[in-house]
Amino acid sequence: MSPRQKLQMPVLDRFRLHGRRAFVTGASRGIGRAIAIALAESGADVALAARDEARLTELAAEIETLGRRAHVVPLDLANLEAIAPAIDAAADELGGLDLLVNNAGVSHRGGFEIHDPAEFDRMYDINLGAVLFGCQAARPHLAAAGGGAIVNIGSIAGTKGAGLYGASKAGVHALTRGFSREYANDGIRVVALAPGQVITDMTAHVRANPSELNAILHHTARGRAADPEEIAAAVVYLASPAAGFVTGTTIAIDGGRDFFARR
Repeated sequence: MSPRQKLQMPVLDRFRLHGRRAFVTGASRGIGRAIAIALAESGADVALAARDEARLTELAAEIETLGRRAHVVPLDLANLEAIAPAIDAAADELGGLDLLVNNAGVSHRGGFEIHDPAEFDRMYDINLGAVLFGCQAARPHLAAAGGGAIVNIGSIAGTKGAGLYGASKAGVHALTRGFSREYANDGIRVVALAPGQVITDMTAHVRANPSELNAILHHTARGRAADPEEIAAAVVYLASPAAGFVTGTTIAIDGGRDFFARR
């Protein structure tokens, strides 16, 4: 379908993903789980990648009740050598691949202080390395499908210089820009999202500390944290024909977060 044909579609049809095939990392919980369900609700079949096979199996059953296929991929994203075989196998199972969502991530609460090289390596392998190797592995499948989209989940911390975690997410934003140029001739769009505070298991420690949470919300125009579904809705848009002219950028979904201005 040409860009012109896509523009001639009714506007709501441009957001539909019927027949698309997606690979979502970190799909067992939080933002990744919400993304997987949203993609399935929009018509996509989904490969679900994460370490927790039991949670993935439960999610797959939920997706199948929506009439879509779900493929469970037990995968530790810190094992970079395992990523390409997992994506290849998922593409074979689904009959191709149209979308990669690099969502998996781990946090670090020590700012720029870290003393365990193994902890540093794991964080950067998952937050940055898995994005790099995931994009490389998905590229031939997306190209074979006539082009597609890669959505990388970065963070507002990556735009604010917030510690080592923020540095890893800034790397995700940089990879997004670079890959958008490198993959353009294959018809592949590459874009990143930069969420602010989101209600997930990974941020439970923030919600358990009222002073820390209030400090964050004090600098958030909306005065609240996001639900994972609000991030998932943006992924559906970016994966759809409606976003056919969006690539190479990082879009903030942060409720108006600004460390330097008060509500």
